[in-house]
Amino acid sequence: MSTWIGQINNIENANIQLNFNDGFILTHKSILIKRSEYFRKFFHDAKETKEKKRKLDTTTTTATTTTTTTSNTTMNQNFVIINIPDYPRQTFHEVIKFMYTDKIEFNNIIPFEIFKIADYYLIPDLRQKARIEIYKRLHFDNVVKVLFSEGYKWKDLKDDMVDYIVSHFDKIKDTPEYKLLAVDNRGHPAIVVLMQEIIANLFYKKSK
Repeated sequence: MSTWIGQINNIENANIQLNFNDGFILTHKSILIKRSEYFRKFFHDAKETKEKKRKLDTTTTTATTTTTTTSNTTMNQNFVIINIPDYPRQTFHEVIKFMYTDKIEFNNIIPFEIFKIADYYLIPDLRQKARIEIYKRLHFDNVVKVLFSEGYKWKDLKDDMVDYIVSHFDKIKDTPEYKLLAVDNRGHPAIVVLMQEIIANLFYKKSK
């Protein structure tokens, strides 16, 4: 495990530089392609774009000339540079570590942030681990807030949280978060649908 971790930010053999607003990470194209369907498609599309450009290009541009391949990607002599402005470096570093080692610890990181990265970059095994960790951290006092803030955006997460609310409704209904639900979430794009789903599941549970 330590050997693989040592390959991250190893300037001697890395060929990818991921740029963040707060730093960068050096990594390997082969790892990104193997572990992330997003990156596999990303590099495949970039290769096709480059080949099409080469066919159309009438100049004598060589492969070592700096060339912009996409709006967020630059290729130079040493690294393919990919800009990732939407996530902090430290959180993404944990995702990269998982790609190399298949291991992640949620002690000092927010599982929801890992979930969002894994979902976007199509890393299903990490996404599932983060989903499980999110569920473990649900509580009577936070599940309503988590559901209505972001949880509703993903069906499996939404289902997990609705099930949790229904299973613990006797305690959750007395929390300030639930009592103020309609007030705090006035204008929420999904409040009607979510409340209907919670109520329907409550009726179904009582009818069993």
